Amino acid sequence: MPVLSKWPNPFFLTLTAKSVPAEQLEKRTDEFFALMNRIISKQKKRHQRGKGFHPVGIKSFECNFNPKDKTYNPHFHLILPDLATADYFLTEWRKEGQKLWGEKP
Repeated sequence: MPVLSKWPNPFFLTLTAKSVPAEQLEKRTDEFFALMNRIISKQKKRHQRGKGFHPVGIKSFECNFNPKDKTYNPHFHLILPDLATADYFLTEWRKEGQKLWGEKP
């Protein structure tokens, strides 16, 4: 809370992709974490080169189960300092997710 209270306009964002059956859940979860790490690392490098913001936020991972379809929906919840940071994460997630899964998540 001490960090969040310093952010003038915190923004809540959920990042997800199409739900998967149980046998694909572990692979999808690994892909989610790898993708998130790539996005963060890419922005950290830009920041180190003086070309962007320092990526900061709070991240939580969850997974919902749909008993009707018997599918799982993993997703990240992020609290970010502002809309611009949220827009960056959403844009990168969609761009890289489309490469990874062949569709916009």
